Amino acid sequence: MANENASSFSHPPHLGVTGITLTSGLEVLHVPCSGSQQESAGITSKHSRGDTLSARLKQKKTVTVALPNKLACNNVLSIITADDIAKHDLAADCQQWQVGINSLKKVLIENDMMTPFSIPATFDSDDSMKLTGPFTNMIVDFHKITDETARRWQQYLYKFAASVEIESDAWAVIIMDKSMTNKLKTLVSDDLQDLDQLETGAITTFKIATNHMVLRNQETIDSLHE
Repeated sequence: MANENASSFSHPPHLGVTGITLTSGLEVLHVPCSGSQQESAGITSKHSRGDTLSARLKQKKTVTVALPNKLACNNVLSIITADDIAKHDLAADCQQWQVGINSLKKVLIENDMMTPFSIPATFDSDDSMKLTGPFTNMIVDFHKITDETARRWQQYLYKFAASVEIESDAWAVIIMDKSMTNKLKTLVSDDLQDLDQLETGAITTFKIATNHMVLRNQETIDSLHE
């Protein structure tokens, strides 16, 4: 039943059975799709990754590829102190981290992998049902999630989340690992080594990465103010 509900939520009704076709050949519905159906159009449900191990591995290979835009540290500080800043585009460099995160967000949405990154205002690591909203989308509002909360939520996921959610977490780690520049990957790897094993995953990896990607931008703003 859970799979059926997820499937109906993730995909609009099949239009081929409506019997309504425009002269252009476009098939339409009697009534519009709901807002949730419109928002989920084009999303591959997390419950549609395949019923066999080989099918899921094939889907994993398709999804876990490098992003078109690298996740990288902001280099504006080094540019400002360079001898010849005319060779650099400051605005483009400042926007680099935003482009990278937006690329990651797009992939996570398209593959129904955003739910692990939705963090409640309060939660209990000993009771899965003791949590209260509102929920914060960490990909969008990463600055609202503290390092401690990220670590605790990662532990909560490993303890209580369904296997398909743990799978999404693992796939997200692979995507980020393949998409980080060598410099950022080294910094993130060094910080992850300071965490316990059950504190390491997509949530903490993303939090640590954004710490290095975005805080440098704030340092730049402070430097410019001075």
